[in-house]
Amino acid sequence: MTTTRKPNIIEKDGVYYAWNGSMYVDISTGLTSSNVGVANTGVVAQEFGNSRQHVTVLTVAQTDAITLADNAAIADGSLLYTFPAGAIFIHAAHMDLAVTHDGAESAAGAGEFALGTTLSTGAYATIGASAATDENICGPLAGVDTADAAVSTVKVSNLILDDTATRKCYFNIADTWANVASTALDSDIAGTVILEWTFLS
Repeated sequence: MTTTRKPNIIEKDGVYYAWNGSMYVDISTGLTSSNVGVANTGVVAQEFGNSRQHVTVLTVAQTDAITLADNAAIADGSLLYTFPAGAIFIHAAHMDLAVTHDGAESAAGAGEFALGTTLSTGAYATIGASAATDENICGPLAGVDTADAAVSTVKVSNLILDDTATRKCYFNIADTWANVASTALDSDIAGTVILEWTFLS
């Protein structure tokens, strides 16, 4: 039997709640500033937990963060969050993001979403075709047309980040984009990402 895991953190009316095994409880007072990371431009981070155990809630509103293609396969991404220096263990991730295209490039495709420790780039229609680390935090998940959206809670096993190059969380997307008469090839990202992780050293 398949068991669906509930999201660790949810938000309602600006208040954040954590799942304690049987119900959601208010954790608005459980913020920490110890051993936290840095959110990229267009991202607001709320850090719950303590100096070791963290739940990071990222509220994403990035404009023109993704560059697509016309009549071609292309993968692209955007940096959301950089973890602090030291060894990091990622336990789980939840992604609820929408991509809004300025042009009509997504009309013939759904696109794949993922969160990874590397930026997805190149002439690829699927995420992970260039590097497995493009999707090693969450995903890949399928979106839909011009308002691509995906939701998933993914248990990540034994993902330890211990060097500067991999202590990142990127949003990545890939597809074979449509052939349309459009000069607007940029896309906006909006929504929420939740990361559950431990600061090891």
